[in-house]
Amino acid sequence: MVLKTKKPFLEIKELTVGFGGQVVLDGVSLAADAGGIVCLLGRSGSGKTTFLRTLNRLNDEMGAVTKGSVNLFMDGRWCDILAPRTDLLNLRRKVGMVFQTPNLMPVSIAKNILVPLRLTSGLGKKQCRNRMHKVLEQTQLWQEVSHRLEDSALSLSGGQQQRLCLARCLALEPKILLLDEPTASLDFRAGRRIEELLIHLAKSYPMLVVSHSPAQAERLAQSAFVFESGKVVHKLDKASIYRHLLEECISGSAG
Repeated sequence: MVLKTKKPFLEIKELTVGFGGQVVLDGVSLAADAGGIVCLLGRSGSGKTTFLRTLNRLNDEMGAVTKGSVNLFMDGRWCDILAPRTDLLNLRRKVGMVFQTPNLMPVSIAKNILVPLRLTSGLGKKQCRNRMHKVLEQTQLWQEVSHRLEDSALSLSGGQQQRLCLARCLALEPKILLLDEPTASLDFRAGRRIEELLIHLAKSYPMLVVSHSPAQAERLAQSAFVFESGKVVHKLDKASIYRHLLEECISGSAG
């Protein structure tokens, strides 16, 4: 699949999310197009991660109260993911998420992909192995791990672990990818490699990336939304991301 034209894949209206009576997102409305990475920017605690987790209903696991409208374009139609009939397991397979810190199972490299794949796909053993090979190639891991697939996944470097998490997500054939500060726990070199991989994958998958860094957004994104105190305060295109970076630098220096 290659995204040839920009089409909307996300429409949010008046989204409010609270935990234990505390409002974290307050009336957020936005729309985003496919065809490039969309970055979510803002200071820590501004609501970026809560927003991201809303898109596959992970906030539900933490007792969130969610109101508003959240629609994703998947499989050729708009899906109201807050509808009571929503199949959450299927939603989380289609809207895959990679977290800030790699969350691998303490089993082999191969099993980290094969176990969830067998549980959710209904594929046979050979088909699962073929798909594992495919996604390890997609994430530029195959040459690095093909000779050690039975080794513990925890023996990999931080950057390799994050790419394995991404491969595991891709194996389930998602329609949309969510990434929550995917380079924050990595060194500079590993982080840049992940960025290059995301730019490549964005040709095939609509993608939202939470970032703490306007400079990273300037490298990655075609558009960005800036969060502040649970609200979206700016929508930026490619050119204005750079201007926002300059403003952030100036205000940071002034402070």
